[in-house]
Amino acid sequence: MSPMKILRALTALAGSLALLAPAAFAQQDWPAKPIRINRLTASIVENPKFNQDLATVRWRNLEGARGLQGTADFIREKRARWAAFIKDIGIEPH
Repeated sequence: MSPMKILRALTALAGSLALLAPAAFAQQDWPAKPIRINRLTASIVENPKFNQDLATVRWRNLEGARGLQGTADFIREKRARWAAFIKDIGIEPH
């Protein structure tokens, strides 16, 4: 794989951030507690001041907040993309 192809792949995969908790946490007051936390988090992430504050560390939120299923789908997609990238560059687990 060429260095430019590796760089493009890394750029497409980098910069992800998710708020996660153990599965047992979600089972308490399901689904009220996770939905409440998701809504509170979304109100922060979608506030324009959030991106202004992130700009000081040269990072920004491009896609807004996701719901519970959207986050699960996002993580599943990123894991698959990273797995394909690792396979493409020939990294083997020990």
